[in-house]
Amino acid sequence: MKKYKCPDCYSTRFVIREKKRGTSITFRCKQCLTHFSINTAPKPSFQMMNDHLEGISFRALERKYSVSKSTAQRLVFSEMKKLPDNNLLTQRFCTRFGEVLVPDGKYVPIKGFSRDAVLLLGVDYWKHDSPLFFVGPSENYQSWEMYFRSLRNLKTHYKIVVCDDNRSLKQSCRRVFAKVQIQACYVHILRQIRQELHITKEPTYREFYRHMQHALSIKVRHTVDYRQRLLGNLWKKALKKNELEEMRILSWLDGHFGEELFSYQSLPRTPLMTNLIETFNSHLEDHVASLKGLETYEHAKLWFNAYVLKRRFTKFTDCTVKFRHLNGEKPIDQTRNMSIAIQDVF
Repeated sequence: MKKYKCPDCYSTRFVIREKKRGTSITFRCKQCLTHFSINTAPKPSFQMMNDHLEGISFRALERKYSVSKSTAQRLVFSEMKKLPDNNLLTQRFCTRFGEVLVPDGKYVPIKGFSRDAVLLLGVDYWKHDSPLFFVGPSENYQSWEMYFRSLRNLKTHYKIVVCDDNRSLKQSCRRVFAKVQIQACYVHILRQIRQELHITKEPTYREFYRHMQHALSIKVRHTVDYRQRLLGNLWKKALKKNELEEMRILSWLDGHFGEELFSYQSLPRTPLMTNLIETFNSHLEDHVASLKGLETYEHAKLWFNAYVLKRRFTKFTDCTVKFRHLNGEKPIDQTRNMSIAIQDVF
């Protein structure tokens, strides 16, 4: 029979049981005459982990489940450690990948550390699944190279990577996947041009920016020749007016991105923006913000693994337009080998 310790004198020898009411048992210490009760109901540890993944902090779990913060941490960590490793799960069961990958990194604060941890993640565009993730100290070349090498070991056949203007990401991707093409995100390009020209405060270049928006339109699927013609017309107008700032922007656009502006022509229906991974990042940011940061690097790795697994085993409900057929389906079912059954984790 389990012995309970008196909270006052810390003795177990003189503690006796008096009565039981529901799931609570009352004890009395014959040495210091202290009465105390113990709740013997099993702790809903899996539900606590689910709540924690939804952004409920350990302090909030303490109040909700009437346990101490350390107990909440211990129960949540023990449940997270029972979960399978997401990357190994993909390696064993997933073989049906698409041709378009949308990768990005998201920084997450860790309590007590001056530097944040970064989650490197890629979403399969047509499958909406996240096969791999990697937690690193920064979004540098070495971290991205480790991510892409792990992705290559899965024998994926990605032809195009759609990403923002991250030099480390693009260089490491080209080194690991020699034949992959990089498609620059038009939203990030226009955002950078808007910041360079101070469009919100300075009206001088607003007309030029509107023409740039039309040339790099996302909603209207212009042909490559038509886009190049529009950009060429902007260059001619800038030369005629001798607008140095406009010529600088156009020269930067051509020299910095080059073929990355029009890589989408090699594969039909390639996206021109990274809104899919940005939606994932904003969802992640909301959850971590309510936690007010993660406790340790170990906590970050466990939390990211559980978070990605939960998203992969949760059915889609709000997909629209060309992804409407995914509603009611799980992301992992889009990439797993159909001859292999995977037991639900969540």
